Amino acid sequence: MGAFGSSAVTIATIFQARQCIRIDPFAVSQAYGLTPAEARVAVGIAENKTVKGLARQYHVEISTLRTQLHRVFEKIGVQRQSELAQVLSSNPVLCGGGVLEDGHSQEL
Repeated sequence: MGAFGSSAVTIATIFQARQCIRIDPFAVSQAYGLTPAEARVAVGIAENKTVKGLARQYHVEISTLRTQLHRVFEKIGVQRQSELAQVLSSNPVLCGGGVLEDGHSQEL
């Protein structure tokens, strides 16, 4: 296109990733050996959704969702929802939508 002249040019963007825009449930499932349902719960929690809200969204009992969440904790090796969110959002491999430098989430 010639926007930068006739010579080949390399452009690099350097940033410090702080938080995912969107965590990919499939990548989470593959990375931690989670079932698809467990991966959806893990991603929902990382996106600051509540257990009650996720149960309603996926049309399951709250007790079922809590069981799935406890399995997620065991498989990922965390004990709290905040730890789960930190583990998932700090792993750039799991961020299907990219990352934001300022720590704010954004829908794609």
